[in-house]
Amino acid sequence: MNKFIYRILFFFSILILIIVSYTIYYMVAFSRINYKSSANTIFIWGDSQAKAGFDLIKIRQMTGKEVYSSALGGAGVIDFLVFTETVPMNSSVYISISQLAQLRERDKNQSGIPFRSLYKIILLNYNEILPVFRENIKPSELFVTSAKLYPYRDTLTFHEPISKFEEIYSHNNGQIKIKQQLFLSGLKRLLQKHCTITFVEFPFHPILSEVLRNSNLKMEFSGFSKDLIGTFNNFEIDSLTIHSEKRMMYDLSHLNKFGAGLITEEIFKRESKNNNSTKYYVINGGICE
Repeated sequence: MNKFIYRILFFFSILILIIVSYTIYYMVAFSRINYKSSANTIFIWGDSQAKAGFDLIKIRQMTGKEVYSSALGGAGVIDFLVFTETVPMNSSVYISISQLAQLRERDKNQSGIPFRSLYKIILLNYNEILPVFRENIKPSELFVTSAKLYPYRDTLTFHEPISKFEEIYSHNNGQIKIKQQLFLSGLKRLLQKHCTITFVEFPFHPILSEVLRNSNLKMEFSGFSKDLIGTFNNFEIDSLTIHSEKRMMYDLSHLNKFGAGLITEEIFKRESKNNNSTKYYVINGGICE
């Protein structure tokens, strides 16, 4: 009996040693790969809307700063937590927490493993934690310095039918509240790091406006917005109205290169006059053609 107990204890000791060793290896290697200085630097996070909406070249030209983006198609709250754990103290960060990032059932989860947030993730019973380990066994680069924008076209591109968006906006899998809590947790970490935070809400095409109006999740989004605003002492919502005779949207939810350039330019013109409040930019009331 004693031998059996010793074997069990030995097995668990080895297992714990392996887990601790891997955690230390991963965190050290990930930090080394993704080390960036906050001086004269802008950091960006978001999903595909942000990836298509921020013109990194124009930002660099207008500010004279280095720009590092971790905006990724299909990015979700785990990717966001990795971002908040990685950016250095006193960083300037631009964030787009889209409705789809809150709703999406399966996120990319390819940014890394948020070890410092694991306790809260497990405590909230978030159901996507196991795929995170599977997708991120080896540490990798989080940031990019360039991104290909969607081309300009006179006609709208339909990658997804409207019925797909109707399905997404009508289905609550029970995880949206958990995701929203984790997003807020990540924002609090950025505040603890004394980061300057700017939010951008990228627009949808008017065709989707009816879907958004009829969604039974409107109250969830509204509640999250109030909680987000309540996280900050000095918060200002700025509505950007941008008109153009040329098409600004590539498809129903993404800007094209022309639209990204216009919106990026307007945001960073205003940022040069920012009074150090936390800004939340809303483009054309969330609707754009």
